[in-house]
Amino acid sequence: MVIIMSIVKEIGSFRFPGFYESAFSYADEFIDMEAELANEFNIKEDLIHYEYTDFNKYEIDVCKTFMELYVDAINDLLPYDITDHKDFKFEIIDLDDIVVISPKYYNFSTDKCFCNIETNRTTLQMIKDHTLKLNGVEKYLRDHFTSCDGFISFIPNNLGYWKSLDICEYEENMLIALLDMFLELSDDEIFRDITYDTEENVCRYEYAEPMVSYNGKEYNLYDFIELDLTEVSSE
Repeated sequence: MVIIMSIVKEIGSFRFPGFYESAFSYADEFIDMEAELANEFNIKEDLIHYEYTDFNKYEIDVCKTFMELYVDAINDLLPYDITDHKDFKFEIIDLDDIVVISPKYYNFSTDKCFCNIETNRTTLQMIKDHTLKLNGVEKYLRDHFTSCDGFISFIPNNLGYWKSLDICEYEENMLIALLDMFLELSDDEIFRDITYDTEENVCRYEYAEPMVSYNGKEYNLYDFIELDLTEVSSE
């Protein structure tokens, strides 16, 4: 009897949009609710603003949801002859071990998140073989991994190299690139859908509170409306 040994791989996605002017965090993300609250409580709109009370938890929960949807999409889009194979295994080990990495500056990179999956050589080999046969794979490699002015690719853009290299020798970035490529070539709207579903499932308002700036001080909105400060009400 052949025993298939499980292996652990750390994966992420180059298509994760990060938290800088993205669907997950942008300059006017609370503007509609701020206007609604200003109208509801008859307060000047420019006095109200939202502040995150636990942005770190928001980042972690977004990354957990994104990676869970990402792995689900891989399992959903792979053909049945792969997912029904007796040795198929591709699942997140523990979402609580999610890793979020943020750059010091956003000039050249954005936030990244990673999680560990349990898989095996047979599964990875099947994913590799299937992906490298998809229509558009050569163009995808050229478009995404060809060095040019201002961009140095550390991932090869030659399909022959991808085919010849043993799957167990794929470095982390190359495995991530393979999984991203599989998803995008299988469904060109999949990353839009994953991002949208993540945004829908992780409500940013649960990690923030409305604040009022008045006379150089900051008040929680609901504390502020209990104060006798009618002079700041809209005329």
